[in-house]
Amino acid sequence: MVPILLLLAISMLVLVTALSISAIYYDMAEAGKSRRSMEEALAAAERALANTTVDYAAWGEAVDNLVDRTDLEWADRNIGVYLGAIHQITASLVIDQRGKVIYASLNGKALPDPDKWGPIPPAMQRMLKQAQAAPPGRPVAVTGLVSINGGLFMTAVADIRREEGGAPIPDGKVMVFMKTMDRPALLAIFKPVLEEMDILTMRPPSGIFRLELPLREALAPADAPPVAWLSWTAPMPALSFLLKLSWFLVPLLLLLLGGAFAVLQRVQRNAMKDMVDVASLHRLQTRAQVMAESVPDLLCLLRNGRVELINPAGCRLLGAASAAELQGRYFVDLVVPVGRVAFQRVLHSELPSQKDAGQWHHLELLSLCGATVPVELWLRPITRMGDDEIILFARDRRLELARRAQIHAAEARATIADRAKVHFLANISHELRTPLNAIIGFSAILRDELLGHLGAPQYRDYAVDIHDGGVYLLRLVNDLLDIARLDAGELELREGWVDVGTLLERVERLTAQKASERGVRLVVRAAQGGMRILGDEVRLKQTLVNLIGNAIIYTDGPGEVQVTAGLEPGSGDIIFKVTDKGIGMSMEAMRLALEPFAQVDTGLARRQAGAGLGLPLAKGYTEAHGGSLTLQSSPGRGTSVTVRLPAARVQQPLTVPP
Repeated sequence: MVPILLLLAISMLVLVTALSISAIYYDMAEAGKSRRSMEEALAAAERALANTTVDYAAWGEAVDNLVDRTDLEWADRNIGVYLGAIHQITASLVIDQRGKVIYASLNGKALPDPDKWGPIPPAMQRMLKQAQAAPPGRPVAVTGLVSINGGLFMTAVADIRREEGGAPIPDGKVMVFMKTMDRPALLAIFKPVLEEMDILTMRPPSGIFRLELPLREALAPADAPPVAWLSWTAPMPALSFLLKLSWFLVPLLLLLLGGAFAVLQRVQRNAMKDMVDVASLHRLQTRAQVMAESVPDLLCLLRNGRVELINPAGCRLLGAASAAELQGRYFVDLVVPVGRVAFQRVLHSELPSQKDAGQWHHLELLSLCGATVPVELWLRPITRMGDDEIILFARDRRLELARRAQIHAAEARATIADRAKVHFLANISHELRTPLNAIIGFSAILRDELLGHLGAPQYRDYAVDIHDGGVYLLRLVNDLLDIARLDAGELELREGWVDVGTLLERVERLTAQKASERGVRLVVRAAQGGMRILGDEVRLKQTLVNLIGNAIIYTDGPGEVQVTAGLEPGSGDIIFKVTDKGIGMSMEAMRLALEPFAQVDTGLARRQAGAGLGLPLAKGYTEAHGGSLTLQSSPGRGTSVTVRLPAARVQQPLTVPP
């Protein structure tokens, strides 16, 4: 009785705990949604202020009246009174390149003496520098929060230049719009997503049922402390719902507990009574029969070589309507004539020894209708006293053999398809190379103006684009052909002795311009001079160029790519290593990077052009030389690619004894 009560109590406790945990997790998800909604609302307000600032900074009249000449009356009418009344702009400033306030309005009223505005806060100074450093074109607004004299303002800064765009004006001015972040302004921003919010606090809020959003000044370092916090009550719909229903759920659970206890008590009494009435021998017999009938393959009991018992699956395999058609027959008569001798040897000589029990034997059986059935036999002796009893188990191999035949046929078709693919790509690449060579050659003549001046400079730019596109397409065709050859194992290497130092110099020349354009420092060095390797110079060079090109592309900002070559102590293998400190890759990304045409799904990687063949080709070329290519990478820490070629392909320089 006590165990049942304890079990029911534990069950109810588990149910209540599960409901509470589910409610907590649901409320945590709602809290996350609330925080994201607050962040999105704040970002939307910044975008709206940025759009207003850019519209006024790119206005032609603003350039005429604020940059070309200083018309304070125009500024007061258009960016002072008007913006304060229409867009609720708290303060409007015009600042020159030296950081001096030329015009200032506060709450729609111009300040008579703009110099009294006071010093520019550090956060606004950072925003001014970034806005002035914007690239040529339409002005770009820099937005963020600025703290001034204990007050917090949403601020947008944009360089004043014309609508059609252009470079920053050397003696130009910067437009600054500011909105105060007081309670009415915050309620206006967050009212669509939040019904109630506390006033902006300058200290971290406290309370387990409260959410907070730290606010930092514009362009502040990541570790800078917040200047203020937004605090609001965390939404708890699930817990509130459970608390409202507690008056109903508690009595219901107690009622269910009592009913379940009564039902379980009655079931327990009936089960104890039934267990006494059932004989254990009958249970064992029933279980054995069910097990035999449940086996999907042939299972039978042989006594002195005759079929004593056989399951329904065995009857179906041998084409018998019932077990009576097979009982009493010698099992050897059910074996094809060519296999009967082998079956007798297994039955009478090998099987009685326990060391051979459990082995599988391949034979063919004859069904009652004369059909041949390939099977796999397993025999196990039960007793050797008097009549020998043996358990025989046979599995139908027809489906297995059919699958093997299908697999062999599919492999043959795949081999033929691979060869046809290689031949097709070879033919189509030849057909593409002919017009591509003409395109590349003629575009080079137009680009270099070998036959005379083209006239408009755009023609030469078009010729450069056509030439570069043709070269890229020709290279892509060659890469596709090599990928197909590597898949089919038909890549031919033009091997010769290649000097490692010369190879690295050529690779450095091919990739130096690309590294310079990306602001990446390329360091190439060999451990020792005079080494030579036996290989295809073109494929080895392309392997290193692909690896270095990837390292340069995925190094974000100024960085360094190191390329080293040297012998590994002990094995004598030559090791080429390309290391960068770029964005790095995860394990799944590294697996995808080695697959042809795959694209690594990271933010920076998705912005880079390419067909995804660089690493697969490098790996294929390396393995074609009997080597290996390995990747080591970690997100945010960079990537190291190691190309290993066997010592049999290395020729070290001869050392002259002193």
